[in-house]
Amino acid sequence: MGELLDHTRHRKLADSIEKMLCSGEAVLPAEPLAFVKAEVRADSELLRTAYKTTVVVMAREHAQIRLGCIRFYQYLFLRSALFRELAVLDFQTMVELCIGVDDVNKPLPPPKRFARELRTEALRFVQLAHGKFGGDYKQVDLAHTFLRRRHKVDFEATQEASRAEQDATVRRAAAVVRQHADNCRKVQAELGRWQLEIERSLDELTAAFPLAVPDITAEQDAGSAASASESDEELDDGQLVIDALERLAPVSAQAAAAAAAAAA
Repeated sequence: MGELLDHTRHRKLADSIEKMLCSGEAVLPAEPLAFVKAEVRADSELLRTAYKTTVVVMAREHAQIRLGCIRFYQYLFLRSALFRELAVLDFQTMVELCIGVDDVNKPLPPPKRFARELRTEALRFVQLAHGKFGGDYKQVDLAHTFLRRRHKVDFEATQEASRAEQDATVRRAAAVVRQHADNCRKVQAELGRWQLEIERSLDELTAAFPLAVPDITAEQDAGSAASASESDEELDDGQLVIDALERLAPVSAQAAAAAAAAAA
């Protein structure tokens, strides 16, 4: 029973990591990340599962998925000594999958935009890891030297490019916020345009409704002496309600359509 529960826990962790890495979001989703953090802190074997799952997902032929992987890989690498020990045993795999040192046989997968971002992010990570742990882990130092000498990587320029990409991301997010605010203003303007017409139709409906719904008690007192002309008057009063409703319906529909179009 205990082994089954343990297997279930590992499977749930692996599924959560896979879902998080494949989400395509610009940053790691907060809710699954919090769950993963709690799990890997609780058990070193779960941390091993986290490492294995990350490397497996990283091998998928999709640059955006690999981008999520390198961000999570970096997150744990900088915080966990055990994760670093696991990672440096096969550090070259990360370099090949995320930086692309063999453009002929092992190029980075599409989409191209994410491939460029992936390479920049991975190079920035190698530079950061080398600055913090290069003296402790020979594999990190070798990878940094290999990229700098063999592939002529300018890590300083890479850092500048990374900062430029981060600035661009901030600008894109700000543009989205501005567009949302502009849409909200359009919705308010459209609703205000129809407000007076809606209020007028509602006033007519309110005035006509008592005429169309007779007082039952008064009707009983009056008996059955109502004439055909009185019936006609009741029909006329009912028609007032119908007319008011007919005027209100298209106005409300137009206001709703205008608001929906502005929100879109």
